[in-house]
Amino acid sequence: MLGVNSSTTAIFKAIEIDPDDATAWLNKGLALYNLERFEEVITSYDKAIEIKPDYDKSWHNKSATLIKLERFEEALTSSNTAIEIKPDDAGAWYNKGISLEKLGRHEEASISHDKAIELNPEYASEGYNKGIALIKFERFEEAIISFNKAIEIDPDDFESWYCKGVVLEELGRHEEASISHDKAIELNPEYAEAWSGKGTTLDSIGKYEEAITSYDKAIELNPDYAGAWYNKGISLEKLGRYEEAKKCFEKSDQL
Repeated sequence: MLGVNSSTTAIFKAIEIDPDDATAWLNKGLALYNLERFEEVITSYDKAIEIKPDYDKSWHNKSATLIKLERFEEALTSSNTAIEIKPDDAGAWYNKGISLEKLGRHEEASISHDKAIELNPEYASEGYNKGIALIKFERFEEAIISFNKAIEIDPDDFESWYCKGVVLEELGRHEEASISHDKAIELNPEYAEAWSGKGTTLDSIGKYEEAITSYDKAIELNPDYAGAWYNKGISLEKLGRYEEAKKCFEKSDQL
């Protein structure tokens, strides 16, 4: 069988010996997930659930696979079932938060993110995800708190440093925003978004030439970064360099 190793074969053999072994079906799903055969994964988890309807791990893992398949309504249903069976399953709360976020239900997603963090403070990504949800809901001060939590857990989380900078800039706290963007760049010099974010902050305080330098770095890292091209045009326009600005705007429109 293509892509199946000896350990996977052993799992399949266990099912042949005892087709009513829910754990074997769960393990088959895990093995198939590693092979990226996601539809078959769902079938395996469904079989485990059929045998053992209160098998929280199967519901939990099924929700994660459905997220992978972008079937978010079904993922939400599976997450909710896992939580009903095991209310302290931080991973299920995580999956629920992701599903709600993808469905545009940002406030509910924020509540789920909070619960996941409460149950397991090591969920660094949850602080980040909650922060993203709060930005979309324009709850900027709370978003900063969430990004700070993520950074506290993982100080090298450059994406959280960048997002914190974006929110601080939105709030007009330019100096703090600059520190956050610089930290993101220090952690990952290849992160184009942080260079563009730094450019936005420099533009806000009237340092247009330095802003352009930052946008140029973002564009060097990602030539198809429409936002960086557009923002560079804004800074050029403020310097009266209208022809150059026009070319940047045209490039942004093409991307």
